[in-house]
Amino acid sequence: MQSNRGGKYRVLILTEGVVIVVLIAICIYTLQFTYVPFLYLCLMISGSWIIPLVTSYAVHTPQGLNELHQTRLFRGKFFSMIAFDHLYHLEHHLYPMVPHKNWPKLAERLDDYFERQGIKPVEFKI
Repeated sequence: MQSNRGGKYRVLILTEGVVIVVLIAICIYTLQFTYVPFLYLCLMISGSWIIPLVTSYAVHTPQGLNELHQTRLFRGKFFSMIAFDHLYHLEHHLYPMVPHKNWPKLAERLDDYFERQGIKPVEFKI
């Protein structure tokens, strides 16, 4: 007997897909009157690609030797400014219960340990 695990959501998923296609068509159609809906559409689509890129791909290195080497270590004012102090990703993996406001202090305390482990920080000097 075949399982119908996703069956109850199939209609909901198809409906959502149709609604998205219709909204895209409306945004394209309204270009003759105003560019605002199309601009919003472009921002939403680009955001749906940029967020995973920045929060997953940019901060992880799956080819690392172990869990400690599979997350990039970011340092410097540049990265701190563009990410609003959210690039203490390795520290977050090691100590997930430490609140955001304490990440810079935690990073400072862990820098010697990271150096001994051979983890090189990614830095961009301004």
